[in-house]
Amino acid sequence: ITKAHIVPPIATFLAKHPIVDEYDLSALRMLVSAAAPLGAGLQDAVHLRLGIQVKQCYGLTELSPIVNYSKDGHSKPASTGTLVPHTELRVVCPSSGADLPPDQVGELWYRGPQVMLGYLDNDQATEDTTTTCGFLKTGDLGYIDNDGHVFVVDRLKELIKYKGHQVHT
Repeated sequence: ITKAHIVPPIATFLAKHPIVDEYDLSALRMLVSAAAPLGAGLQDAVHLRLGIQVKQCYGLTELSPIVNYSKDGHSKPASTGTLVPHTELRVVCPSSGADLPPDQVGELWYRGPQVMLGYLDNDQATEDTTTTCGFLKTGDLGYIDNDGHVFVVDRLKELIKYKGHQVHT
């Protein structure tokens, strides 16, 4: 295995747990983290311990599957990468709905060929999650910098998935 997809708790384990030293991970060349923000400090800690490239990507089930990814050699610490081709991003103020400039945190809205058409048999959820011009409101907070790198920093609402259902906390 030369490349593995992980989540931040596994990155923490790889960075800190002593048992990791007992395994030969020399074939591993890259880790890609997703599902939650991976801070720059943790990203660096895993990189320093394992000596491999660690980067993030970002996507949702509704975005089938990713919208941001860092090309090799073009990543920034804590960034989820740049937009994949044919994808648009709006960073929107949650309270006013206004578009925000680079480096300002707002809700991430995406539009592109990978965005779902809607939720099966749930028109209300579709209406609540998408705009009339085809953007998906992710519920995630983040920003885009002047170089086009996207950073995810938090959620508008925390959700817990329990037995396949989303429970608001």
